[in-house]
Amino acid sequence: MNQAEEDDENRRLSLVVVSTTRTWDGGVLCYQMNEEYPFDSKHKEYIYMAMRIIEGSTNVRLVDTATCKAERMSYCNSCANWVDFKHPTSGRDCNSSIGITDEDPQVLNLADRCFEVDDDLKTVYGSALHEMLHALAM
Repeated sequence: MNQAEEDDENRRLSLVVVSTTRTWDGGVLCYQMNEEYPFDSKHKEYIYMAMRIIEGSTNVRLVDTATCKAERMSYCNSCANWVDFKHPTSGRDCNSSIGITDEDPQVLNLADRCFEVDDDLKTVYGSALHEMLHALAM
């Protein structure tokens, strides 16, 4: 495979999921920060920075499950579906499912290495942003 073919293949692998069964109802993604696998305050700050970027650049809203339930929202299957942000105590996991899943809740892992900056192109919130976009089916 030549470089042009390889580049085309990589582009195909990075397309957005178009199946409406994988998108979040009304463009609202519900989430919670898992307290059994807690993030420190700095990591939470980086996650919230990534959330603000998504909300400021798209019509997507990210709503924590407490707000969803308190306001009796119909989004996220009446708050039954959400993304559970976990900070694994070991390993190097930075991962998320692509789009909404049948898992209740669906897990988004962000280990310590997900917040590392190892070159000029990476930001402290970049991996969190990347994984949230996966959860949003991108």
